[in-house]
Amino acid sequence: MVITGKKLVEVLKEHFRDFRMDGEKAENLISFDEYLAHHIKEGGDLIRAGIIPPYTLYFLPEKLKIEAKSKIDLNLWVFLSGFLMRVDHFASFCEEENKSFLIEIEIFKTNLAEELNKKFKENFWQKEFMDLKNENIILIAPTGLGKTEFAFLWAEGEKFFYTLPLRVATNQMFERACSYFNEKIAPGDDFFINRNVGLLHSDADLYIFDKWENARSTDKEGEIPKIVNLARHFSLPVNISTGDLLFPSALKYPVYERIYATLGYSKLIIDEVQAYDPRACAIVVKMIEDIVSLGGKFLLMTATLPEFVREELKAIKFQEINLYEKVKDITRHKVELREKDIENDIEEVINKANEGKRVLVVLNTVEKAEEVYKAINKKIKEKGFDELSLELLHSRFTLNERKEKERELEGKFKNPKPSDENSPKILVATQVVEASLDIDADYLFTEIAPIDSLIQRMGRIMRRIDLMSGKIKGKDEKFKWDNFYKKNESNIIIYFYHKENSKEFLESGKEKVDDSKKQKEFEKEYNKELDKILENVKNNESIIIELKESEKNSMLKKFMTL
Repeated sequence: MVITGKKLVEVLKEHFRDFRMDGEKAENLISFDEYLAHHIKEGGDLIRAGIIPPYTLYFLPEKLKIEAKSKIDLNLWVFLSGFLMRVDHFASFCEEENKSFLIEIEIFKTNLAEELNKKFKENFWQKEFMDLKNENIILIAPTGLGKTEFAFLWAEGEKFFYTLPLRVATNQMFERACSYFNEKIAPGDDFFINRNVGLLHSDADLYIFDKWENARSTDKEGEIPKIVNLARHFSLPVNISTGDLLFPSALKYPVYERIYATLGYSKLIIDEVQAYDPRACAIVVKMIEDIVSLGGKFLLMTATLPEFVREELKAIKFQEINLYEKVKDITRHKVELREKDIENDIEEVINKANEGKRVLVVLNTVEKAEEVYKAINKKIKEKGFDELSLELLHSRFTLNERKEKERELEGKFKNPKPSDENSPKILVATQVVEASLDIDADYLFTEIAPIDSLIQRMGRIMRRIDLMSGKIKGKDEKFKWDNFYKKNESNIIIYFYHKENSKEFLESGKEKVDDSKKQKEFEKEYNKELDKILENVKNNESIIIELKESEKNSMLKKFMTL
C-alpha cells in the first residue's frame, strides 16, 4: 500500500507540475500520509485517525466558522465534490457491468422548431419566445395550451431535467419526450442503451420493463435495464423525473453535491408547481436560488402561480410570461356553485350524458368516488340505460389495472372530442384525473377543492378549443357557446355543503377546503362583488358566473372566496 501510494504521489506531482494555487506550486501541496496508510491496513477506522466524514454534523459549527474566515468558494466546492462523486459512482457501475459507457451522452441534435411548426401551423405561439432560450422563465398559462412543447423548445440543445409531482404524469411526459428527442432505432440498436431520454422515479424500472418487455437485449432475472441505470447516473441529455428525487437536495443531505453539480450546467424545468404543498414549494424555491447561483437555468410552469413563490424569487432575474393575457377573450367555462351534496344531482349527471355528452364527476376521496359511482350505476340499471358508458378511476387500483383503465379512458374520452361523437359517457374519478389523463369532456360535476385543483379539473372540459386562436381544433370554425350548450347553462358545477351535525366544511385530503379565518380576511375586499352577485340571484339557490379565459385566475379566486 505504501509503495503504491508513493508512486501515486509522484504521478500526481508530475501531472500538476505547472499548476499554481494562491501563488504556490500545486506539486508542493501533494504528499502521502504513511501513518494513515498503516492505520487503514491494520483495520483501524478513520474517525480514530482524526478524519471526519464531510457529511457529519458533529463539527458543523466550527466548520462554518473556518469556511467563513477562509472565504471558501462554495460553488467550486460543490462542482468538485459533485463531479468526483459522479465519476466514482459511475466507475463502480461500469466495473459491475464489465462494460464501458459514456458518463455524459452527447446531446442529440434535433430541429424541434421545424417539427412543432408543422404540428401547430399558425397556432405555433411558442416560436415568439425563442429568443428567451438563455433566460430564466416563469410561464403562467391555461391547461392544454402547449406548455410542454414550450419547455422542450426552451431546453433543446442542452442537458435538462423535467420535473413533475406525480409518477403517472412523469411516465406520460417520458413518452412525449421520447417522441421528440429519441433517434429512430437502427438495426442492432439496444433500446436500453442507445437512447437519449431517461426516466427517474421510484418505479421507473418497473415501468420500462412493462413498456418494452419484448425489446431486444433486455436484462433478465430482475436486473435493472441499462437505460434506468444511466438515468440514475445523470448520463442522459434528457431526464424526466418526479420532483421528490431532486428537490430534497436543497436540504443539503449527504452527497447532495452530486445533484447540484449536474444541475449547475443543466436546465431545470419545474411543471405543475401549484401541486406541491407550501413546505415543498419553499424547498423548490431554495433549489432554484442555489441552481441559478451555480450557473444553471430554470423554467417554472404553472396554470396558477402561488403568490409567495413569485415574491421569494424576486431576487433572481427572470422573465415572466403570462399567457392568460394573450389567449382569446372567450368563455368556455360557466361555473355554478351549489350548496348541497353531489349525490342529490345524480339524475342530472345521467341526463346530461344521455344528451350524447361526456360527463366528468370528480370527488375528493376514494370512498366518496366509489359511493357516487355505485349510486349512478344503480340508477342506470333501474332506468335501463344500457348504452351509457360508466367508468371509475382512483388511486387504489393495482398498477396494471390503473394503466389499463387510463389507456382505455384516453380512448373513450379522447382529446380533442370528435365533432361527430354523440355517445353518452360518465367518468367518476378522484384527484388523479387532474394531471394524469389527457381527456376532453363536456361537463364537470365536482366537489369544492383548492382553487389550483379546481383549475386543473376545469382544464379537462372543452379542450377542443384552441385558446390562442379561439377556433375549434382541426377546423376553421370559431367557438360559439350556443353551438355546444344552452344559453344560460353552466358546464362546471361545484358542490359544497356542511356535514351533518357539524360546522366543518367538505374535506379535501387531510385538510378542510374552507377556512373561516381566511374567509374573514377576504370579506372586506370582495364585499362589493358579493353585493352585485347577490342582487342578481336573490331568488335562486345557486350562483353562476362566466369565466373568460383572460381573467380566469383572478375571477375564480374572487368567486370561490365569496
